[in-house]
Amino acid sequence: VKCLAAAIQAAGLLVFDVVLFGYSFDLQSVCGAAIVLVATYMYFSQAVPLLQQKLREEALSGIPHKVSEREQMHRFAVGAVLATVSVALMGHILFNFLAYF
Repeated sequence: VKCLAAAIQAAGLLVFDVVLFGYSFDLQSVCGAAIVLVATYMYFSQAVPLLQQKLREEALSGIPHKVSEREQMHRFAVGAVLATVSVALMGHILFNFLAYF
């Protein structure tokens, strides 16, 4: 999820910079965005099938899935990271918007 959040943040900032502030893309920005998107796709193309396999095995075992304390902490950390990314994105947009005027 952290990987996906970083990719969405990077893509979102590029789009907002173009739309709101007239930023023009250069080769470095396009290559950076492409690398992030390809890396994200490669990660999820491996992670999602592994997760589906794990869930199928748990379903077939008949043992109900109990969320461990470690997994609960992991979920909390992911939520905190997503919230931080959202606040940072909004702060970046607001700062650049105010600096524009």
